[in-house]
Amino acid sequence: MQTLNEILVDRFTSQPRARALRYLHHGTLDGPMETWSYGDLGQRVTAIAAALQGRCAPGDRVLLVYPPGPDFVAGFFGCLLAGVIAVPSYPPDPSRLELSLERLVHVAADCTPALVLTTAMVTSLAGAVGESIGLLARIPWLATDTLDPDMGSAWVPAEVGPETLAFLQYTSGSTRHPAGVMVSHGNLVANLRQQATVSGLGPDDSFCSWLPMFHDMGLIGPILF
Repeated sequence: MQTLNEILVDRFTSQPRARALRYLHHGTLDGPMETWSYGDLGQRVTAIAAALQGRCAPGDRVLLVYPPGPDFVAGFFGCLLAGVIAVPSYPPDPSRLELSLERLVHVAADCTPALVLTTAMVTSLAGAVGESIGLLARIPWLATDTLDPDMGSAWVPAEVGPETLAFLQYTSGSTRHPAGVMVSHGNLVANLRQQATVSGLGPDDSFCSWLPMFHDMGLIGPILF
């Protein structure tokens, strides 16, 4: 398999009952958690992909503005299956709202997204701050947690190869404005194969992470691997 799309569809169809992810909302096993099988994930991902194909053209950039959680995972994979370029971004931080919004607006201005993917909660917050989000207020927003899961039947597999861009990873911007790094499907598959070889982990192993999902290490390391 040469692309993440091939791998994803294989997981969705060959092992729909296997656990894909478990998210601990408070970081403990005795607290609230969400568990999704590959079948659950596939249903959500294909619904998002179908929605994107109805709103975007192949190769469009789509900005991901999610709080940590499974919705981010579904949104990212939905972009891949739709053939659009995911742009993970730091979600606005209420404790540093002005600075985090400035960074988000800069990323949006640089990548010119056709759409912003997020949750219904973040959409309502974005509406409350209004013009303070500048350019982002003029881009369509889609709350993926409100989509009908049955929409996935309308998804059409995108034409994707190893050279196709999967996502743009923006640098932290600690010393200058964030800069986007282009990452292809081929880049990711090669990286993930190396991780599999070095780690020795297999399909019966679990991987625990507290790293931010929108960060390159937190995204490629635990989630994609």
